[in-house]
Amino acid sequence: MELHPLRFILSHLLLLASLLTPTFSAMAAPQDPAQVTQRLQVLLEVDRLQFYSYSLADQIEKKGRPDIAEGLRQLTPEDYLKHLPKGSDLTKIEAWDELLRIVLTKTIPSLQTVSASDLGWSYNFYKKKIFDGFKLKTMKDLVAPNPWNTLTEVSPTGRDLVIPARADRSKVLLETERYISEKTTRAMFWEAIESNRRIEFHVGTEQDFRETVRQRRLNLIVEISPQAHNYNRLSLVQDPATGELFYTISSISGQDRVRHFMAQLQLIRWQNKGFEGQKVRLMSSWVPFHDRLTERLTDHLKTLPKADFVVIGQKGSLESALLTSLMVRELQRQAADGIALEPSIQRLLTQAERSQSALTLIGEGAKLRKELERIGAEKQVSSSPALLTVEHPSHEFSDYLLKDAKGKVQRWRVFSAVWGDEIIPIARSLKNSGHREVVYIGTAGALEGKGVALGDLISAKNVLSHDNQILEFSEGRFAQDVSKKGLTVGQVRTPFEETERWLQESRKNFDIVEVETGLLRKELGSQARLEAYFLISDVVGSEGESLAAAVQNAGRRKNSQLKLLESLFSQKGLVETVIDSSESNRDFDRIYTKFEALKPNRDPFSLAQMALKAQRLGMTTEMDIAALLEVESNFDRRHLLGKLTSLDQAFQTLLRLTGESRLQIVDSPDLQDGILNPKAKPTVKIQIGSLNEEQVLQRLQKNGWNLEPFLKEMNLQILGPTEDGLERSGLTVTNKDAKTIRHHFEREVYRKNGLLIEVNASGDWRLRRIPQAAGGWRCEAVFL
Repeated sequence: MELHPLRFILSHLLLLASLLTPTFSAMAAPQDPAQVTQRLQVLLEVDRLQFYSYSLADQIEKKGRPDIAEGLRQLTPEDYLKHLPKGSDLTKIEAWDELLRIVLTKTIPSLQTVSASDLGWSYNFYKKKIFDGFKLKTMKDLVAPNPWNTLTEVSPTGRDLVIPARADRSKVLLETERYISEKTTRAMFWEAIESNRRIEFHVGTEQDFRETVRQRRLNLIVEISPQAHNYNRLSLVQDPATGELFYTISSISGQDRVRHFMAQLQLIRWQNKGFEGQKVRLMSSWVPFHDRLTERLTDHLKTLPKADFVVIGQKGSLESALLTSLMVRELQRQAADGIALEPSIQRLLTQAERSQSALTLIGEGAKLRKELERIGAEKQVSSSPALLTVEHPSHEFSDYLLKDAKGKVQRWRVFSAVWGDEIIPIARSLKNSGHREVVYIGTAGALEGKGVALGDLISAKNVLSHDNQILEFSEGRFAQDVSKKGLTVGQVRTPFEETERWLQESRKNFDIVEVETGLLRKELGSQARLEAYFLISDVVGSEGESLAAAVQNAGRRKNSQLKLLESLFSQKGLVETVIDSSESNRDFDRIYTKFEALKPNRDPFSLAQMALKAQRLGMTTEMDIAALLEVESNFDRRHLLGKLTSLDQAFQTLLRLTGESRLQIVDSPDLQDGILNPKAKPTVKIQIGSLNEEQVLQRLQKNGWNLEPFLKEMNLQILGPTEDGLERSGLTVTNKDAKTIRHHFEREVYRKNGLLIEVNASGDWRLRRIPQAAGGWRCEAVFL
């Protein structure tokens, strides 16, 4: 939830007057949260206005006024604070052009005659898009701590990092201010410099960060929302013990991301000051985090069927291509059945038929969806063609079932792009789970003078790794007619490494540059087939083809991207989403559908629990189902996941305290049949090794425990050996699998009944019904 603008109106009027003369930095670092958030809000609005001015300058230069464009680029944030009229409301986007004119003419005397029309830009869509960023958001409440928590990755102290010596921004080929403004926002750094405020880097998941906050009893004051919403969480935090306010950057998934932020701190300036002398602290380490993430991702990949084809990168575009194809296919089917389509839609379908590719209509998705809604066929094509999606802190992957021309079903697994060494857990997990065919599609910068232009598609031959090894890629089989081949990829940890001197040295060794594929090639090993394709996003060292120019000329890169995707699909002979009917239980599906019709707003996990219970009890009539709805409490996925986690940890604790390696859960339908309602205690009967109840109690007592903590989780009955001494049959829990109950629900309960688990970046579950037809209906729990 965003902080309401009314909360800032008075503060803007008071603060902007004082901000016109930058005396704030001379004061002692304020520790009042309200005062600091007010200051942050003002700085964010200045940051946003200048970020807008960069794009405006590009437009003005195209109109033939390079003097005005260069003047806008020369303005500093301090110029804005000095010359903005008192009481200026920077939240009114319609006033931005005039405010920029005022600052420009007062700062640069030679441009005093610039008029409002010279700076006019009616691109309100872009202005509104920018306005959605550069804001403060209230932080969500943390969930209650888990009494069985076994996290060991949380560090109470961390270690201080040394910011490298001040760097010359003019030597960095990347547009430093513009890049930092978009990706991170400079406002947080400005306020930290002027208040000598420290910054903490938190490696790990969002759950790890929450656990740190709980253990240190920190107060989360506000979240800082940048323009780019897919970057790390930025927060203002207060230590109530000392009253100190400081900043945190959390959900960091690798060392390269830390290096990237450190480079920003090295380059950022505010009122002629940098980060000299300020503390930057690294909490925890990426090495154990990568190990933990590799284990988690490997487990997910081994739970799912092995994929026939793996793609890393360009996930959103690939899914858009699949979805567009499905919508085109459905509209063609509707037209063949005699449904009259709008003439404009019919023309689009004719266009796709002539080109023999639905991909030509990717940009028309909204029109296609609207037409499906008009004719009442929108439910035939879901909002996503993915069978399921699993999210991790640095990335997500989705599975798609696609049928080729011969009727063979292929399972495609597509990963989103990552940054640098965040690729390591992905590569290791793919290798651990037996995936040997991978296609990487990324973006790269071309080195000036290599004959490579913005928007080109490159099929690379090899990569020069960070440790100066030449590693070979597999020969590219796709997009033969548009790829440039035989080029070498170089590696950087962050684009801030790219200086003129770096460029001169790098030209001798490689042709294009990016940050992941050296690590990917090394970690996958020589047994894996890895093809690497790169869409050129900029030409390093060329003003005309910089990253800023790439935004203005995105069509060239998009065209190459579509040709590559079309080649992938055509050579594989697809595109139609399907379902493996063996994974579906139609009796369960009918019962689930009845519950869903009666309670459409109930959490899908609660609906699944009742459907499982009704199926076990033989309920089929509307009266029985309605009666069950009245007695079963509703719950959401977090209740269930928390309960299953607690049970898993309780069983592991029992094994550890008794010195046994396995236990059996028997005659316990709450767990074995998946009918557990987490709001009630499950009744659980277990046999621990060959121990009887008395022996179990003796071992617990010897280790300073009793049954009381376990009885809070469940109605526990400890069974002794059978009369013939044989182990009882049931659900086996071992000390080698700390997530037995969760895995049982995911693999044996849900999947066998046509339900799949999606996992978000915090480890929470969503439930999806397997589509029953191409692009069929999807069901999931609502994220909170």
